[in-house]
Amino acid sequence: MFGVDRFWGSGPVSRTLFSSAFKKFYSAGAQGKTLFADFARSESGNVAIIFGLTIAIIFGAVGGAIDYGRWLTARTQTQNAVDAAVLAAGRVLQSSGGDTSAALEAARTYYRRLKPDTTIDERVDFTLTDNGAAIEAITHSFVETPFLSAVGIKSMPVNTTAKAVLAAGGNSETNLEVSMMLDITGSMSGNKLKDLKLAAKDLINIVVWENQNEYTSRVAIVPFAPRVNVGSYITQLTGLPSSKRFSNKDLKPIQCVTERTGAAAFTDDAPASGKYLGAYNGKTGNSATNDQSNYSSNGNCSDPSSSEAILPLTNNKTLLLSKIDSLTAGGSTAGQLGTAFAWYLISPKWAHIWPAQSRPAPYSELDELNEHGEPRLRKIAILMTDGVYNTQGGTQYSDNSTNAKTISNNSVQICNNMKAAGITVYTVGFDLGGNQLAIKTLKDCATSDEHFYNTQTGDQLRQAFRDIALKISRLRLAM
Repeated sequence: MFGVDRFWGSGPVSRTLFSSAFKKFYSAGAQGKTLFADFARSESGNVAIIFGLTIAIIFGAVGGAIDYGRWLTARTQTQNAVDAAVLAAGRVLQSSGGDTSAALEAARTYYRRLKPDTTIDERVDFTLTDNGAAIEAITHSFVETPFLSAVGIKSMPVNTTAKAVLAAGGNSETNLEVSMMLDITGSMSGNKLKDLKLAAKDLINIVVWENQNEYTSRVAIVPFAPRVNVGSYITQLTGLPSSKRFSNKDLKPIQCVTERTGAAAFTDDAPASGKYLGAYNGKTGNSATNDQSNYSSNGNCSDPSSSEAILPLTNNKTLLLSKIDSLTAGGSTAGQLGTAFAWYLISPKWAHIWPAQSRPAPYSELDELNEHGEPRLRKIAILMTDGVYNTQGGTQYSDNSTNAKTISNNSVQICNNMKAAGITVYTVGFDLGGNQLAIKTLKDCATSDEHFYNTQTGDQLRQAFRDIALKISRLRLAM
């Protein structure tokens, strides 16, 4: 014989239905039993037929309820198992920096451990979706129906789906602001620049999601080499006129800037008198305005790598990816300037400089929590370079010089002030070799050692950017 649990299921729903049905059947007591006995002994053919049909209907209804209860229990257990499986896979995906093989194996292991034992002909498929930032599951199985088989229904299908997403911004109920400082100096030419473009686009595809209705995920891009191209923001950042006449010719201002000097150099204070950035050759004020070398006939920077201007915060993925594709390499490494701009683009003190849709949120929102107990706002700076910070005021110095050490120390001071403001700083070194000054600068700039990546190959660089993207995302069930 078979046990009750084998056919009626061990879940609370099945047992409740089974118990309820038979309690009702015997609830009439002694009088009810006598009535049924008399009813059964009736010599009337019509009564006997009706009695038989009634009993069949009663037992059919009870049996159908029991089979339905078994199906409902199996479906609930299957859904719970597949939900747990994709969440487990998502956690592995997040902690491993995108190890897809380990994530899929975790999903299969959890599902086997938690799935119900009352289903047959089972099939489950786990797949990675959303550019590797999500794992989806689809299950198909059946539950046997011993009672309903009397009317030709031998089993009932159990089909479930689940999806775990590593979500950012609008999909995780947290506003996200990410600034990427990208080294496009001469040493980044060729395959290294191609590797950087792939890595940066991976991060954008993971971090910037479609749902931007209530919460936003925005990214800013800071290409840097000897200088930073600020495009149409030149006057606001330097205080210089937008054009000047030299030798009877109208000349547009050069679009590239250099570091600030003085106390403002290490802060995110808004540009103003005494706090302006230097023009192309590092000069400010009247000395810059009267220097024709700060101007050119077409307004372009002389460094090919500086032809692409900064891109303030945006959730326009097409625009972001296009900016990455347009980058070219050349020149030396003004890391202090690049670090400062990574801060400026997510600093609320600079909000009035940028367009309305690109204005950073106030620092105060970093301390506000959403309904999940997580910050409603996160500000992230990602600093990437392949060498020593060796350029200041547009002038390049030797990697081993005192100037290079000063520039590196200045960059760390900016990082420390940025972190004190509540910004999380990730740093990524690429093909640094054994350059201890470059390694130390990036380590000291990062929020912690775990926020520093020392990559040697293009694959490692891409993995680092994916790891950062996944770590700043939140795991959730999507369906």
